[in-house]
Amino acid sequence: MSSQAIQVDTRGLIVRCPGCHNPARLPLGRLGSRFRCHGCKMDLPPASEPVTASSPEVFNALINASALPVLVDFWAAWCGPCRTLAPELEQVARLGANRWVVFKVNTEELPELAHRHQIASLPTLALFHRGQEITRQAGAAPAREIIRFIESHLPPAPPHL
Repeated sequence: MSSQAIQVDTRGLIVRCPGCHNPARLPLGRLGSRFRCHGCKMDLPPASEPVTASSPEVFNALINASALPVLVDFWAAWCGPCRTLAPELEQVARLGANRWVVFKVNTEELPELAHRHQIASLPTLALFHRGQEITRQAGAAPAREIIRFIESHLPPAPPHL
């Protein structure tokens, strides 16, 4: 997926089918499920890269409707630690594909979200699940620490049968 950014709207994540290259929507309420392209019937890959918030409505939809936990990165372009954190979050998204979604909120473009969530320092990572903020941490960290942070605050995944 890294060759083309994942888009998001209020209904789902929009990915490109690896077979026919047509756009396909992964409904938010079913994230974590297996999806197939409506055209060529090829399996669609899970979200394996950070997704960027385009509006408060999209943010609200993802946070409230996602079947998967959402790690939100509140960041700004002028913030050095935010730039340091970006490749770590790409790794977190790739390693957590189908277990969580990494969502980026540029606080300069969407200041109302930073204000609403009382973001006092950048970067701030906030973990949401089922519409509720579970926890947050400020500052940059390596991918393995971020993954531990996520996993330590979520219930264990049910075993696959």
